[in-house]
Amino acid sequence: MITKDMLAELNDRQENLFIWIFNECVNNFKVTSTNRDISKQLNLPESTLEKYLKKLDDLGLIERSNDRAYNNHTFTWETVAREIRLNPKLFDPFVLAKLREKRIEDALKLIETPQATLKMIERIKEARGNMT
Repeated sequence: MITKDMLAELNDRQENLFIWIFNECVNNFKVTSTNRDISKQLNLPESTLEKYLKKLDDLGLIERSNDRAYNNHTFTWETVAREIRLNPKLFDPFVLAKLREKRIEDALKLIETPQATLKMIERIKEARGNMT
């Protein structure tokens, strides 16, 4: 179970990272982005991101895994796949699935009819016209 003490140990930037991971996991089950991609999205140095991920991992909020393979051309080991998931002991996968379902339903409600879709397209066109 997640506790206030766990979250109290996080600073604002660590909390923002956790919220980002939570949303990614609700939307996509897991995070497969590289540290470089995540650091660009969140405007964090890669080294800081790695420290924050380690802290979230140490607190038991997330679980990380990666697959490595030997590259015969460079003669080095390389990460070929990685995953960050919410710890299933703290975050019930059924609840996460329900959150995902709700988000999808809410998105579909925005475009239930062709008229609603056309109205949305017109609003986008108007907003783009106002920007120029």
